[in-house]
Amino acid sequence: MRTREDGAFGFKAALAGASCHEIRFHDLRHTFASHFMMSGGNILTLQRLLGHSSVRVTEKYSHLAPDFMAAEGARVSFEPKQAGIIAIADGRRQTT
Repeated sequence: MRTREDGAFGFKAALAGASCHEIRFHDLRHTFASHFMMSGGNILTLQRLLGHSSVRVTEKYSHLAPDFMAAEGARVSFEPKQAGIIAIADGRRQTT
């Protein structure tokens, strides 16, 4: 019986043709899940896309890159911001 990885879909031939290192077809699911989440995707949507029965399984698929995690952590700033004054004139909000 041929599997996806040994050529039923030409996967190994495509890897060889692209001079790519060896990966499993299944690895592409993990890559997709990680990139989906790092692009702002929703974990529940990803669960449905991957066909998982629970979010816990989906969480195992969506590995987040360390640099992505560092950038997300840097979103929080404890530096004080100058507060703008909001004036209402002619029914429109204006920030000064």
